[in-house]
Amino acid sequence: MASPAPAASPAVTTTVPPDPAASSSIPTPAAEQATPAEPGVLVSAPSDPPAPAAQAPSASATPAAPAAAAAPGPAPAAIAPDPAPATTTPPATAAPAAPPVPASPAAAVQDPAPAPAGAAPAAAPDATAPVDAATGLIEAPPSAPPATLSRPIRVAVYGDSLANGMFVGLYRAVKGDPRIELLQRTKSATGIVRPDVYDWNNAVEQSLEKDQVDAAIILIGTNDKQNVALEDRRVVKFGTDEWRDIYGGRVARLYDSLTSHKVEVFWVGLPIMRAGGFSDGMAVLNAIYEDQAKTHGATYIPLWPLSADESGAFASHGPDLAGRTRRLRDNDGIHFTTPGYELMGKRIMETVQARLFPGNQAGAGP
Repeated sequence: MASPAPAASPAVTTTVPPDPAASSSIPTPAAEQATPAEPGVLVSAPSDPPAPAAQAPSASATPAAPAAAAAPGPAPAAIAPDPAPATTTPPATAAPAAPPVPASPAAAVQDPAPAPAGAAPAAAPDATAPVDAATGLIEAPPSAPPATLSRPIRVAVYGDSLANGMFVGLYRAVKGDPRIELLQRTKSATGIVRPDVYDWNNAVEQSLEKDQVDAAIILIGTNDKQNVALEDRRVVKFGTDEWRDIYGGRVARLYDSLTSHKVEVFWVGLPIMRAGGFSDGMAVLNAIYEDQAKTHGATYIPLWPLSADESGAFASHGPDLAGRTRRLRDNDGIHFTTPGYELMGKRIMETVQARLFPGNQAGAGP
């Protein structure tokens, strides 16, 4: 990837990050509270609109943050708003929820598309990518420090409703770090398994062409525990070897698009879920994401331990950034609360900053 360095004082532009909403097959997440903008953090326009927040409107829009769901245990503390940003951008039109795969399939499985003309070849497989024993991270090969540029490093965030909430946590984690500009390119109620509903391979290609992306953080898959329909109207059952080959091919195309544009890739694994069967499906997807990360020399960041207890079981409560026991997971057992997304964003951004600025993480927010 291109190796940029921070500008002295980038301009501040903020928009409204969307509410992390689940697909028609996933319970709807709780509404998210507004997130303030801070000097030194650039945030691009989101691809999804936010849901109405349960609070009085202010004179200008601010990024949205997910609200802690009402449930047993102490409620998350309110976050005082910072001064409103000087400019805002109107949200985009809401996207319809993804329908489940019909009994009579219509979605066609496409073969991987050829790389764009003139594009650099994909990174060679790295079957021996090291694993950090302390964090469980799949570490990509060392990269050179970013070169001097006249702009911050552009980090695009791709994914579904979980990525919407993750963006809020990432935004708060980079407050005060002018070296990073976050681009929100998430879309709720989407996934990789249904390109007939939303084609993530095409969406990423379009983003790479217009956004000058230097790094990408991806969190997706909560809507992908479903069968695949083929052109011959045959349905391939979720989790079978054939299904894994088809789905893995689509994930590989995403990696190929990003690496051919010299983008540093950080793929975030799905978290443990409250429902056992659903959680098992997420583990199947994580195995594919992790394997492709090794193959493409990317960094895989597991979320599974973030809200699991000592026995490895789902835990709705846990220590927040201040070490206090708080509710980290939403009532639906899928999404996170505000403290949960803050914890997630901090952990992920620590890995991203260490990778992008080796030996020099100064400038990170609190």
